[in-house]
Amino acid sequence: MTTRPGLYGIGQEAEQAAARRLAQQGWIVIPMSEYTNNTGIKINAPMLVVPDGMTISPDLLAIKASRAVWIEVKDKTEPTYTWKFHCWEHGIDKPNIDAYKKIQDQSGYPVFLLIHEKNSPKTPDLYLHSMDDIGAYRKMRADLEPSDVWLSIPLDQALL
Repeated sequence: MTTRPGLYGIGQEAEQAAARRLAQQGWIVIPMSEYTNNTGIKINAPMLVVPDGMTISPDLLAIKASRAVWIEVKDKTEPTYTWKFHCWEHGIDKPNIDAYKKIQDQSGYPVFLLIHEKNSPKTPDLYLHSMDDIGAYRKMRADLEPSDVWLSIPLDQALL
C-alpha cells in the first residue's frame, strides 16, 4: 500500500498499518478510505451508496475465506478516564456509530473498531474516588505510559 500525503488525514498511518497487519494474517483488504470525497459534496470520509442514499463507511473492508468484516480504525494518543464509570475509554462520534450500525445491519457483515493507542494505562482497573482531588488527576495522568497497543472490539459490544 503506497502512501499518498494528505489523502487520509490524521488516521492515515494507523489505517495503513492496520491494513498491512490484516494482509499479513491472510486477509484481502479494501481500503475504503481511498474513496474519500466520492460524493461530490465536501465530506472527508469514505462514503457508501446504500438503499436509502449515502452513508459514512468504515475505513477498511477485510475479506478472508468467504468471510468479510468492516473495520473502523482510530489512532488515539491515549484513553480518557471516565469518572462516572471509573474506567478508561475512547470516544467516537455518534453520527459515525449510527452509520456503521446501518452498514452492519444492511450488509450482514460485522463492524469492528480497531484502536491504535499510543499511551496506555498501567492500571486498567484504576479506581479514583473524587475528580475534585488534584491528587486524583495527577494519579490518572501518571498511570499512562507509552505503548503501541492495538485494541479491537465489535461494534455491538462497544455500544453496551
